[in-house]
Amino acid sequence: MDEDLNKYDSFQPVVDHAIMSRKQWQEAYNRAWRQFYVARQMTAALRRISKNDYWGMFRNFLWYRWSAVVEGVHPMMAGFLRHKHYASRRPSAPPTSRMEHMVREIWRSVRYIGLGVREFLLFQQVYFASRSIGLAGDGDPWEERFRKWRAEVRRSRWFGRTFGRAAHREWLNAFWKRYARLEWKLLLPHRWVWHLKAFSCAMTEVVYAVRFSSVVLVQLLRQG
Repeated sequence: MDEDLNKYDSFQPVVDHAIMSRKQWQEAYNRAWRQFYVARQMTAALRRISKNDYWGMFRNFLWYRWSAVVEGVHPMMAGFLRHKHYASRRPSAPPTSRMEHMVREIWRSVRYIGLGVREFLLFQQVYFASRSIGLAGDGDPWEERFRKWRAEVRRSRWFGRTFGRAAHREWLNAFWKRYARLEWKLLLPHRWVWHLKAFSCAMTEVVYAVRFSSVVLVQLLRQG
């Protein structure tokens, strides 16, 4: 067993595996967490959950994915914003100056912002994909409601996708990818239509952010 008690956090190996090295074991464990908490898996789970349990599971997904993917520690050991004091460093830690510590903290804060935006968009996609088709226990099986939702999305125009029940991020993500692939071609005069579409999609981004933030914030506050 490992002599360093700081490693006993349920998120890294402290004994030797019979076949794998500790590095291989750690990589397999981390990969399992990342594969489980992907948008597709979380959406599928939220589609099957009852209406009363939806927001409890959504909150757990927020917490568990952030802990595993961003912080790299077990959910019971993590929060959403870690602040490291210089004076609280372990005596056995490699020596570092206060300036180096400050630079690392600034970089970590910038990283939080970038990853926070990514997670915001990912959970926005999960929310719209799982809520737009209804929840289990609404009267119809979720598979049937999903087929109805897909049919509605195909018929829907910009207004319905932005403000209606047909809201989802798949079409929006696909547009931004196509827009980025055009690169310098966007400077050509006949590409003005793409800029007009980009403006409407930017408006959709704002609406999605407001819709998602307001609903999730209210529900999570109710969860306590």
